[in-house]
Amino acid sequence: MLAIIPARGGSKGLPRKNILPLRGKPMIAYAIEAALDAARIDRVIVTTEDEEIAQRSIEAGAEVPFMRPAELATDTAPAARACLHVIDTLAAEEGSARGAFALIQATNPLVIGKDIDAVVTLFETTGASAAVSLQEIDDTLEGIVEQAEDGKILNVLSHRYGVMPRLAPRQQLGRRYRISGSVTVMDVVQTRYDINYYFHHPEVRGIVLPMARGVDIDNKLDFMMAGLLLDERASQ
Repeated sequence: MLAIIPARGGSKGLPRKNILPLRGKPMIAYAIEAALDAARIDRVIVTTEDEEIAQRSIEAGAEVPFMRPAELATDTAPAARACLHVIDTLAAEEGSARGAFALIQATNPLVIGKDIDAVVTLFETTGASAAVSLQEIDDTLEGIVEQAEDGKILNVLSHRYGVMPRLAPRQQLGRRYRISGSVTVMDVVQTRYDINYYFHHPEVRGIVLPMARGVDIDNKLDFMMAGLLLDERASQ
């Protein structure tokens, strides 16, 4: 399975976050090392438009055989679209066809090789249209609100979707999960048809990863938390 790690240079919430030093190495190195350590991964490619990220990725052991086009490196460009560019360019330049790929997020530095293997195995052995990593959440969908400009609180379910929320103790609602983004294995044909199919297709399957291995770095607080978790891992 080909692992593709998208890494833009233009992150805004935490500038240059993909290569910020995190406990002695660029943050992206953790995702690269996890992918290299995964037995089910045979190749690791980073897709980026940024020369410094490319260099740091190569130093960490990944391939960067070509640069990502600028139009696929904007705030609104889906990461999966950049992955398709990798698939298509490899097919054109090397004649190598891939039916699926594993998207590994550079912003999830706590993921490990066995997490990647578990998601790839799930995809390959169950006939799933996609396989994703999941993280259990405490928040209930029924309790999520947004705030209007005048300060009023609006329940998202009722305001946006016309669904009256059924408020109940969390224990009665069952376990809830979010797609963590750490590992997403996608079918190439399905991705071409619907770039976001792994969020809603009925044949998508998932594996729940430990909370500590699902940290997604969006801001400085996330970054600090990841450092503390890495310290704890190193002490064990």
